Amino acid sequence: MLMRLLTNETDEDHGIKAMKKTLAAAVKRRLSDGETNPMYCIATLLDPRYKDRFFSNSDTATEAKEMLMLELQRMSTGEADKQEDLGEPPVRKLPKVQASSSLDSLFDEIAGERESTSPGLAPVGAAIQLETYLGETTTAREENPLQYWGAHRVRFPILAQMSKRYLSAPCSSVDSERLFSSVSHVVDEKRNRLTAENAEKLLFIKKNLPLTYTK
Repeated sequence: MLMRLLTNETDEDHGIKAMKKTLAAAVKRRLSDGETNPMYCIATLLDPRYKDRFFSNSDTATEAKEMLMLELQRMSTGEADKQEDLGEPPVRKLPKVQASSSLDSLFDEIAGERESTSPGLAPVGAAIQLETYLGETTTAREENPLQYWGAHRVRFPILAQMSKRYLSAPCSSVDSERLFSSVSHVVDEKRNRLTAENAEKLLFIKKNLPLTYTK
């Protein structure tokens, strides 16, 4: 989307063509490995908002699907069968919103270029699941991809299981580091007699009390 935005010439580009060309070159140089990294490719394919529509060309999309098929082959075929069938929960439809930026317009443009329809079947094999899933229309950009997989885990059990691995939040130490830094706001020169037990309680309240607020 960024490359298309920066390479498309419009009447408003007067005076900024050189800047757009420089930005496009920088994006290509810094983010070119995104379509060769299996983690990024598989995560993009498993996101129902993007699927295989947002790769730079059909060759990279095909290579990404091969990466996903290799990963599917590594999974045990019986792993998805062990998932408890709780039925399909109702999907909350979000209201349609007008495109609020040029990126939103490009998203709709790219998603619509390769849209196709497929009958709503319940395939069994991983390859059939993948082709059926990719053949269906993409979801709206504002919808939650995890909610999609929760609603379609019966139709695509193997893909839904894999989506838990690739669409989950990556591990990070940022939150713990922020909490560690908060100690300096609790224990200082004016509170130098604060016990470790009470300091721990204050930090716990500081971290968790905002979670109890209701709008």
